[in-house]
Amino acid sequence: MVEPAALPACTLVIRTTGRRAQTLSQAIRSALRQDIPRMQIVVVEDGGRAAESLVKGLAGEAAQNLVYLSIPAAGRSQAANAGLAAATGDFIGFLDDDDMLLPSHCEVLARALMAAPDAPAAFAGWYEVGRDADFPDVPSTGAQDWRLGSRRPFSRPGLLLANLFPIQAVLFRRAAWLQAGGFSPDLEALEDWDFWLRLSQIGLFASVDATTSVCRVAKDAEEAVRRTTDHASARQAILARYADAEFTIQGSEVQVLHADLANRLEEFFTAGALVGALWRVVLRNFRR
Repeated sequence: MVEPAALPACTLVIRTTGRRAQTLSQAIRSALRQDIPRMQIVVVEDGGRAAESLVKGLAGEAAQNLVYLSIPAAGRSQAANAGLAAATGDFIGFLDDDDMLLPSHCEVLARALMAAPDAPAAFAGWYEVGRDADFPDVPSTGAQDWRLGSRRPFSRPGLLLANLFPIQAVLFRRAAWLQAGGFSPDLEALEDWDFWLRLSQIGLFASVDATTSVCRVAKDAEEAVRRTTDHASARQAILARYADAEFTIQGSEVQVLHADLANRLEEFFTAGALVGALWRVVLRNFRR
């Protein structure tokens, strides 16, 4: 086994608008606590310097490895590209300013990339919590109110249908980013999905059977619907962009997608049958 000190250097890019000081502080702390010696953290503030003092206050002895950048308001994709331009690690990942990483995150995914030299990226599982949930300072395992994210097996046909993972769940190679290009400046939503699609044209993503991060999700159905509606135009733009794209698809990927869709259909019909059975019981009792 490769010793942690021999693992390639990693960079984590954290984009922020400076409006979520508490969660940004937690995100940076979780990045600073990664179980990997050679770490760089790049915090990019889009449109201001509100977070500068917070970032510098957290630096401490890691000041040389914690970089703060402020750019004129330019949007999420341009902030991502500014972070990528400042990244020095061989492996790179993103962390939203309201999410967190478990201490093993970078090490686990770096080892996966080393074991799969043809993979442009690797991803692991994640926990989901509501937007108003509190995080422990050092998350290490699923708390009672955390739920596992709905993870799906990787295939390029599957990725063409939908984004398969949140942005913080992935670590990718610097060389793959340089080959595929950065984030598309015209996208202000789902920009990570577009980036993953371009990386996937290089090769298959490696998958790790571990859960290494925590992300905030819509706290209720109303917010989830509103978020989906807000993303609708970006989704249509991305689907149109890749409608004529040429992908080399392996037969195993089609089999993976087929099995995944079959399992989901089975779950759907099983759930429907259970609901139907419960409803019939309710009606019988109501009529008595």
